Amino acid sequence: MKKVLEACIDQILQFDSEKEFEVFVEGLERKPQQFKVVNHYGLADGRHIARVKKQYNANKFMEKDGDKYE
Repeated sequence: MKKVLEACIDQILQFDSEKEFEVFVEGLERKPQQFKVVNHYGLADGRHIARVKKQYNANKFMEKDGDKYE
């Protein structure tokens, strides 16, 4: 039988402004769902790109890539 040990949703998101990104993160902080902003940077035209990992359902949050289970 298979069993999910860890899971996450890995997203790359584009925001029209840094403020929009900040509002998004504040919304995530209000939820019980674990998350991690992997990276975030601004573009010359004012848009912002962010890579965000979010907990998937009630599974243990997968924070690192490539972990091995023994």
